[in-house]
Amino acid sequence: MTNLNTVRKDVAALPPDAQKIIFDLVAFLKKCSSSDQVRSEIMPEKSLYDRDFTAWVKLTTQQLKDKNFEQLDLENLIDEVESLIFEQKKWIRESLIKILTYVMKRMHLDIPDRFHDWELYILRGQQQLQSDVRDNASILEYWDELFDDAWEIVLIRLEYDFKTDEEFDRHPYPKTWQLSKDFEFLVTDDFYLNLKK
Repeated sequence: MTNLNTVRKDVAALPPDAQKIIFDLVAFLKKCSSSDQVRSEIMPEKSLYDRDFTAWVKLTTQQLKDKNFEQLDLENLIDEVESLIFEQKKWIRESLIKILTYVMKRMHLDIPDRFHDWELYILRGQQQLQSDVRDNASILEYWDELFDDAWEIVLIRLEYDFKTDEEFDRHPYPKTWQLSKDFEFLVTDDFYLNLKK
């Protein structure tokens, strides 16, 4: 355990600038009346946003309703508003992944026992995609990006499925999307059946 004499010797061996920093820090700590004051001055308290997100949302909502713009936590509010588009894109991408994965299986795997389930997954994905776009039509500005991102993930999933399932091993599938990427096309009922061999 280090004793006070050892600390004094170690401090005395430091350059004068370093000694001054240490002496100033010790003086500051002595001056502070409580550990709470030390904590708040050395490590500022976390913002409401960081401590309690729900409380922050309630407060921010009330400030907006009251037109109390001077008190708004603009930095975090802007981040949250910008993140909304990320969430919308995520939901669109997830629906696309579901549709594309099961369309590929339905079109390229001759496993009749699974057709009904795959068609149901496709239908649910189409319904979710239509709902998400209906509620947020301008998200289609990102359609090509979302489709390409989804397709990359689908290829990874298909590759895994085809490697781990003996039934899949016997059925080749194309590595590129062979059909239209158009939103309206992809939400059309049974589009994949009408084009099947």
